[in-house]
Amino acid sequence: MGAYTGAATLGVFTKIIEFTLREPNAVFLPYLALRAFAVVPKGSVSSGTDRVDTFPPGTGPFVFKEWRKLGHVTFARNKDYWQKDIPYLDEVMVKVAEEPSVRFTALRAGDLDMIERTPYAHVANVQNGSVRGVKATPASFGGFRRIIFNVVEAPFNNPKLRQAVAHAIDRKQFVQGGFWGYGHPTQQRFPQGTPWHFKLPERERAQPGDGEGAPQGSRRRAGS
Repeated sequence: MGAYTGAATLGVFTKIIEFTLREPNAVFLPYLALRAFAVVPKGSVSSGTDRVDTFPPGTGPFVFKEWRKLGHVTFARNKDYWQKDIPYLDEVMVKVAEEPSVRFTALRAGDLDMIERTPYAHVANVQNGSVRGVKATPASFGGFRRIIFNVVEAPFNNPKLRQAVAHAIDRKQFVQGGFWGYGHPTQQRFPQGTPWHFKLPERERAQPGDGEGAPQGSRRRAGS
């Protein structure tokens, strides 16, 4: 947010805010959608609350009821929700279970109604009906894994080295080895099927010994 210099409302009763930037910034609007920039309505937080994350306000179909650290968070039906007869449930409890096998076991035992990120080793058995009473629903856009370079410090402040590493990685093998083949390799943030995906030309993956245009000594590191 270094390009941000200030903001001002345009009029006394207007709902428009004008932001002034020192220079063009393509990621400024996405930054405003981050959790850290959430707008908290005045008067929605109880007096004396110094941390909003312990008393989160909201206008959705459910309202915050209870939070137990590393245990669960409970949401109750919002009786003032704008859409009639919504939601259908009176209460929703989200439990914390970091270990995938624990989540799956709790689901099969009936302690949980649904889980996310089913252990990859069990997905095929669920899909072919071997696990009775459990069904799997694909979440094509439910997760995104990426490698992020520190472009400020050496050696990855060299764009040629970053390109060499990017071209050396076999994305298909990465998906197969890391996620049992459940996923789709992509060279951008948004995969095919989303409105924000745009077609990029495919480039061949680097082969052992290829290193034209890469800095001295980078070929071995990129392919290791």
